Amino acid sequence: MSELSFNATIYLQTTDISKKTWHFLDLPTDISAEIKELTKDVKKKGRKSVKVEVRIWFATWQTSIFPSTETKYILPVKKSVREELKIWEGSEVLVWMKVLL
Repeated sequence: MSELSFNATIYLQTTDISKKTWHFLDLPTDISAEIKELTKDVKKKGRKSVKVEVRIWFATWQTSIFPSTETKYILPVKKSVREELKIWEGSEVLVWMKVLL
């Protein structure tokens, strides 16, 4: 799969169990559908997450995306990346992403 790109806005979400706050980006529905199709035959060992390589501006890292609904994935943005890029809740960013099979 070639590199995917999309614009997204960072938002906060607090977990019910730990009360920790996480920063996420929503993947567009069409890109989520493309990823689901690409990975439908890949064994994920009971997990529904998908490993990806992500680039926002000059920061590149590997992480996983997670299904949030039947039609979309969400991408966590770790603190070290947010601090390096000086982005926070409400920041709109251009994301480049590659699925790692």
